[in-house]
Amino acid sequence: MTLLQKSEFSSLKTETEKISISLTQSQDHMNDEIVKLKGQFSLDINLERGRAIEAHAENEKRLQQLHNKIDTEIANLKTVYEMYRNDVFKYAGGTVLAVGSIVLAAIRLMH
Repeated sequence: MTLLQKSEFSSLKTETEKISISLTQSQDHMNDEIVKLKGQFSLDINLERGRAIEAHAENEKRLQQLHNKIDTEIANLKTVYEMYRNDVFKYAGGTVLAVGSIVLAAIRLMH
């Protein structure tokens, strides 16, 4: 009987050791998989961060181009405004001088 119990104990001990080794191997495998996933996630995050930075830089470049275009258009409008303003003053001055000349001529003819 004692021999049978020792044999069963030995068998249980062997099974327990096998299960323990299997469990340790499974844990090691899971830890390796977790490390791989963390690495992949870090790589994905870094790639997305890089893409976001590139997209932001491209948007900033486009925004600067729009600002430059707006500034150019404003400068062009100011130039056109100045040109028309000068034309208006020139024609208004000419009209005032012409009316003044006509008034003086009319006054001279009446006297």
